[in-house]
Amino acid sequence: MLNTVSKYSAFTTNAIKEKYAYRFKALMWSMSTLFNMLIQYFLWQSIYKEVNGEFMGIDKESYLLYITFGVVFYNLTSCMENMNIAEDIKSGNISMNLLKPINYKIMVLFRHIGSKIGEVIGLIPLFIIAILLAGNINFNFERICLFLMSMILAFFIVFLFSYIMGMLTFWTTNYWGIQFLTNALTGLFSGQLVAINFYIELGKGSSILNSTLTFLHTKGFISFFQVLGIMAYCLPFQSMYYTPMSILSGIISGPKSIFFHIMLQVFWIFILSIIVNIMWKAAQKKITILGG
Repeated sequence: MLNTVSKYSAFTTNAIKEKYAYRFKALMWSMSTLFNMLIQYFLWQSIYKEVNGEFMGIDKESYLLYITFGVVFYNLTSCMENMNIAEDIKSGNISMNLLKPINYKIMVLFRHIGSKIGEVIGLIPLFIIAILLAGNINFNFERICLFLMSMILAFFIVFLFSYIMGMLTFWTTNYWGIQFLTNALTGLFSGQLVAINFYIELGKGSSILNSTLTFLHTKGFISFFQVLGIMAYCLPFQSMYYTPMSILSGIISGPKSIFFHIMLQVFWIFILSIIVNIMWKAAQKKITILGG
């Protein structure tokens, strides 16, 4: 284990240095992330002020915690190695990496870890602001431990999924279409746009919606959100974001519910790992290097 860490630590170090090679770019990234956090916070602050109580079964404090810390969490776990892998394949660099006495997947993982470590420094101010915005936070030791466990699982789920998406370039050559589709599906089913609870409540025809907009209560509208709620739990995306953030904010509570969601994360790590191995074996037999 120590030999592996020592062998691949150079990739981590290089990724950290690369992250802060352009300080102005890093500063702009932090500012844009803060801007995103503030927009979401004041938007949902206004929504909860309008409803004057719970919204879709979630109280104001829990959801504001969910979205503010969610911005920090997303940046800690997000992975762009799919784009790096796609570029390696298109440029031909992957052929050189395969000739080296290294495991390509482990190399990519350590490179990704370095990238995330590099981002931590820029996220510290955002973390402090998130604490100030969230207000009264009632954390307990057990919830923090469960969240950290879920966050680590989410980190590997995001990495494995990103690795799979990157390897698709072996067959598709151009990756941009896959990237756009992945971003859309992740936003819709991970809980980044809105918590998965909203789909479930809308799928029940929730009476919480005291609205004059009659289409909100039509059978077609309700069925649509029923399908979204089911799909969210049949795809790995909700395990990437919704599960850890809901555990932290208290949206998911109770031993049985927490255990179910964490086991679902373990399940997706197992499934995605199998897919990675199958695709990698197939890709090695079908390597078409472009430009290399």
